[in-house]
Amino acid sequence: KAEQGQQGQQGQQGQQGQQGQQGQQGQQSGQQQGQQSAQQRAQQGQQSTDPRGADPQQLRQTLDRLQQAVEDMRQAASSQQAGTPQGDAEARRAADRLKEAQQMLSGLRSKEAGGQVEDLARQAEELAQRQRDFEGQMRRTYGPQTKGVTREQAEQLAGQKEGEIKDLKQLEQGMQTAVRDLMSTERKASTKLREALADMQQAELPRDMQRNADWIRRGMGDYAVMSESMITQGLNELRDQLKQVQQSMAAAGKDGKPGPGQDDKAMEQAL
Repeated sequence: KAEQGQQGQQGQQGQQGQQGQQGQQGQQSGQQQGQQSAQQRAQQGQQSTDPRGADPQQLRQTLDRLQQAVEDMRQAASSQQAGTPQGDAEARRAADRLKEAQQMLSGLRSKEAGGQVEDLARQAEELAQRQRDFEGQMRRTYGPQTKGVTREQAEQLAGQKEGEIKDLKQLEQGMQTAVRDLMSTERKASTKLREALADMQQAELPRDMQRNADWIRRGMGDYAVMSESMITQGLNELRDQLKQVQQSMAAAGKDGKPGPGQDDKAMEQAL
């Protein structure tokens, strides 16, 4: 009898849905799907990046604000459709929640961008230091007081130079990625990075470094040592450019003023 009663109730509910609640249920279903889709996109946006400089608690709080904003918008839409008095108040509350979420997202994006540039500047500093050390080693090895270089020593030096080339190419790839990543939220920094990247590519540092590695292997280290100072200068300039971008971003972050369209872009990417 209990099962029959449940079946009868389900049948009655189905008839009621056919008599007029299908439209309302369809709207609610669409709103729920929109809410779930927005939440999924927000979660995917948070998971697809590595927001260096933002702690997990702050990430969770931002996601909570996004979810609450979506829920408030859903409730406000339902109230307005039903013509209830609290519809306008709920709409204002939803707008406030959304603005708060935008501000939090802007802060996270800024921290992520700052961490990305900071990492590039650190790589450039380490590479420039290694090159300075290598140039000094080359001058000592091929100086007037040396008695000659063995084949094993030459191979070791050439290997060191090729290690620098590999790291420089990785740095170049990181800069290319950062230029794309920062375009929507940190346009000035992205432009400065692109200029630094263009200067490095125009200088053709990897080509000159590979040439010197080849010369060292062929017993022509005396020629290679004469151009090492130019390579050192080029890497120092790259280091300085990246450091300037990092410092300008840090100064802008202290002002707490997002770039034009930064809030909207960040919200658009997360939702």
